[in-house]
Amino acid sequence: MSSSSMGPYQYQPLDSEANTIRLLRLLPGSFEDDICVSLETTVLCEDSIPKYEALSYAWGSTEDPVNISVKPRPHENPPTGQRLDGLLGVTQNLAVALRHLRRQEGNRDLWIDAICVDQRNSVERGHQVERMADIYRYADQVVAWIGPAGNNSALAMKTLGSLGSRIEIDWDTTTTSPFFPDHADLADFKLPLTYDVKTWSSLQFLLTRHWFKRLWVWQEILLPRSANLQCGYDSMDWSNFRTAIRYIHVKDRIRRRLGRDTFAHIIRFIVSEASEYALKDLMYATQQCECSDPRDRIYALLNIVHQKDSVVGLRSDYTQRTSRIYQDVLLRAMSLKGELELMSHCEWNTDTVRKPSWVPDFSHCRTSHRIEFPHCCYGSKAKAEYAGNGLLEVTGISVAEISGIKKIELVSIEYSYTAKLERAIRRVIGTVNLGASYLDRSDMLEAVCRTLCMDICVDSCTPARPGYLQLEKASQYLRRLSLSSTGNAQPYEECLTRVEHYLKGRNFFTTKQGYIGLIPEAGKRGDQVCVILGCQSPMLLRRMGSGNMVVIGECYIHGLMNGEALLGTPSSKWQNSWIVSVGSGYQKGFVDQETGENLFEDPRLRELPIGWRLANPEARADWNNWFINDETGARPEWPMDPRMTAEALRNRGVPLQEFRLE
Repeated sequence: MSSSSMGPYQYQPLDSEANTIRLLRLLPGSFEDDICVSLETTVLCEDSIPKYEALSYAWGSTEDPVNISVKPRPHENPPTGQRLDGLLGVTQNLAVALRHLRRQEGNRDLWIDAICVDQRNSVERGHQVERMADIYRYADQVVAWIGPAGNNSALAMKTLGSLGSRIEIDWDTTTTSPFFPDHADLADFKLPLTYDVKTWSSLQFLLTRHWFKRLWVWQEILLPRSANLQCGYDSMDWSNFRTAIRYIHVKDRIRRRLGRDTFAHIIRFIVSEASEYALKDLMYATQQCECSDPRDRIYALLNIVHQKDSVVGLRSDYTQRTSRIYQDVLLRAMSLKGELELMSHCEWNTDTVRKPSWVPDFSHCRTSHRIEFPHCCYGSKAKAEYAGNGLLEVTGISVAEISGIKKIELVSIEYSYTAKLERAIRRVIGTVNLGASYLDRSDMLEAVCRTLCMDICVDSCTPARPGYLQLEKASQYLRRLSLSSTGNAQPYEECLTRVEHYLKGRNFFTTKQGYIGLIPEAGKRGDQVCVILGCQSPMLLRRMGSGNMVVIGECYIHGLMNGEALLGTPSSKWQNSWIVSVGSGYQKGFVDQETGENLFEDPRLRELPIGWRLANPEARADWNNWFINDETGARPEWPMDPRMTAEALRNRGVPLQEFRLE
């Protein structure tokens, strides 16, 4: 039967209880031939793994679809009154991919979501989305199709493939070593790569292809045992591509040749491993990625979150409203894990106010960058309850009231990059007395420096972490700016870049209590900075006429980012620091100023309650459970500490309050 006489293809239902999926058999043909496939239902489980490849690609526009012919398998009998053949409309992007993937001789078995899942059946779609982790994990290979050849893509693919095959990267330390002695120059990051303009241009075009911006590629490329990147008929092993991109990224001078934006949307997942992210970190890392359904902001990530977040247990259900899904994931994390970390993603926007304000809107990118490594409530467990009707009752403490705000105003076409930042910084330092002392026993100049970089600086790490802002140089620069109309910015370019990162979408504030910090642009005088149990970021809240509070967003308040609101300021003997822990990278701890001893146990905490003990004192900085109760067997998830419950804090004298959020 000719394709012109075929009707639309009718899917046969899948048996979700039997772990079935559909596989596509791409029938042979030349490039210009009509695309013909057949579909087969098969079981996919650990004990029954068929041979197939899975396709990762960008759907593209749904306009002007291409019809492909679905043929019945040999000896396949249709149900009574139904046909096994028909036409399926696929996007132009997918049709081009199929023509490149098709062999002239021999079949090719593939799993492709747009064809192997009945997209019109929301129930089946939900079931199959839950199975996608297994589908990509068990595939013989994943083909990452980034599009047809163009813009010298063959040159870019050859360049990256060659670079990635010549070097080896230790992903724990990001150190590089060449495979061959005659390539020793590649291990020297001071030596530039000698690519010409044509090569750099080809790389720029390749890395800005739409595939790299897709949200689903995180799971599709991180889970499989083997993956291959294909552009037109050129391909390379994913491991070589990943190595080459990481190598270029760590060479700052080279990275600038490609542009900061080129790397912004790909480097996080290029260097990531499956199941290494906490959910809140994964939500931030992927916020600029694209997906057609806002519900996939959650569903696309459920299979690659860290194991400690897998207890959230949300199921893919495309019959649910997006806002309900976002609310459910926060409430599940609250009830099952005792945390409210996802609340730190909330950002008040007067143009698109959504309620409840405590539910983050993951469908939109945040205006500001997140606060990195906050620890304002340490290992506290959330004491919160959903009261219904969009109201959430939480426990915490109001630590300061906003009394003054200085707008940063980074967006301006009247100033150069450097002048724009200097103007913003000068506005900040003109608000305070740099010669005064700050509340945490430091001087105001140091407090301002640490605030502008949110305390992500070399001086906050033990040992010092290269690449971070150097506090002494930053202080010198700020002192120059306070005394003259301009400073010599060239030695401080990296400093300015980091400051711009943290100032974006924020304003500088002062409080009645003497604190300084950075708040979302929507912040107003009279708003309250609050520490909420179970949420490591201080949150800016605003009291409404109803007496309830709304969430404006997370904020940085210098001097209260390391548990001081709940535990007090450490004695001068101890200094907060990020300390290298073997196998765990930098972890929060304390350095003894007298002996240089490193301590992960907070010296402000008292003895453990009766019945509690450290499960493994040697692994205190790991993702392992820290504590165990010998009487009940309870093992709270890291970093929950039994000395940081609401009851324990009240016994300590902390004046906790109840807030009703709407």
